[in-house]
Amino acid sequence: MKTLQGVEAVQKVRRLVKVNEQRKLLEKEEAELKEFFKAKLEGEDGALKVDRFLITVETKTSKSIDKKALAAELGDRIHDFEKETPYQQLQVKAA
Repeated sequence: MKTLQGVEAVQKVRRLVKVNEQRKLLEKEEAELKEFFKAKLEGEDGALKVDRFLITVETKTSKSIDKKALAAELGDRIHDFEKETPYQQLQVKAA
């Protein structure tokens, strides 16, 4: 394992940890705020006016493959169609 030393590396890793923590808090707050307004929109005509902002909600759909149904149909042959995609994920943990 390589060890990085120096003020710049230490500052950057500390900043990365702080940014990750802030992002998680912001994502949690965003979800809570969205839930608040979704609850207020229930029974309404799909729009709310708050101050100079218009809040709307749309119902959307997405399509996906039903892997369980395909597995039932194809049996073990389903593995012939699986694709593995490598990727890298940076993790920062206290040592």
